[in-house]
Amino acid sequence: MIDILLGPEEGMKNEKIKELKKLDRALHSDMEEKLYIGGEDESDELYSDLNEGSLFSSFKFVTIKHFENAKKSDRIVSVIDEFSKNDSNSVHLVISTSDLKPTNLPSSLQDKIKSAEKFYELYESQKKDIILRRARERGYFITEDGINEILRSVENTKSEIISLLDMIIDFIATSDKEKKKITGEDIERYTSRAKDEDGYSLFSSMMSSDLENSILISKSILLNDPQRIVSTFSLISNQFRLLEAVISDYEESGDLRDTFKNVTYFSLYAPKGKERRGVFFKEEEMLRRGLSNYTLQDVKSIILYLGRMDSEIKSANQEILPILLDKIIYDIVIGKGKDKSVDIDPVGFENPFRN
Repeated sequence: MIDILLGPEEGMKNEKIKELKKLDRALHSDMEEKLYIGGEDESDELYSDLNEGSLFSSFKFVTIKHFENAKKSDRIVSVIDEFSKNDSNSVHLVISTSDLKPTNLPSSLQDKIKSAEKFYELYESQKKDIILRRARERGYFITEDGINEILRSVENTKSEIISLLDMIIDFIATSDKEKKKITGEDIERYTSRAKDEDGYSLFSSMMSSDLENSILISKSILLNDPQRIVSTFSLISNQFRLLEAVISDYEESGDLRDTFKNVTYFSLYAPKGKERRGVFFKEEEMLRRGLSNYTLQDVKSIILYLGRMDSEIKSANQEILPILLDKIIYDIVIGKGKDKSVDIDPVGFENPFRN
């Protein structure tokens, strides 16, 4: 079974995918879900999911998003072509692309492309209604200048509009719990704050075990530039490796000043094959706090946990990513690298951690 979703409106396409998943899950309670991104070289895994049975389920729901990033010459296209000629009743493949007339899909899907559902960009009035309705659902009122500021800040797909508004509301709910009215000035202030945050400020907040502030910083980075999230958590992982080396050296030497001066570890940012030696001055104070709040075993668990979550961060869509990052920060600051399985499945969102 194959469905193709065409057009630039990502939010509406995501809702369609949720609808299709719900229908399939009603028929197959043990359904397994798989997600792939066009342009990423995961053709072997995709081939396996499309053509081989599962030990854990009788039915698979396989989604390929952003297929516009795939080239006609990519192996993923031939994998899809082969699957389309041997359509399976145990696999539902959904292909989503921003193109209205895709040229990179296999020719065997031409009939399906002609009949595929199209998702066009929303009208201005529809975008404003989405903002007003979402704000109302969250218990807030947003002014006209606030609406216009949001529309100027995103590329105007439903998912981006809702994602930005939710981040702003989360920020306001944390910083001013009594405030229920959102203005253009509030949004400008939030976006301005976002530009000042980076991986170091997030790591520093984690060293203080400050959950609320860490989540706020993460949301600020996500708002300012979602593409920085992967590099931000790469930096966080690198800094925890530094903290691991500092704790190990300090436990052995008992002299923190000597540890800061002479500790060595392999940094992701050092020349290949070379160890980094010593701690930067701006890192000393945050590492002192880290020594008070994290044990060596905590840090080892966190490093392993971040390694496991790397692919989750890279593949999460815009609706899920803010929730996923909240969970990761919670599991680091509170769980110390242990998955606490907190309830992060609010109304209107799928649980991305359900297999």
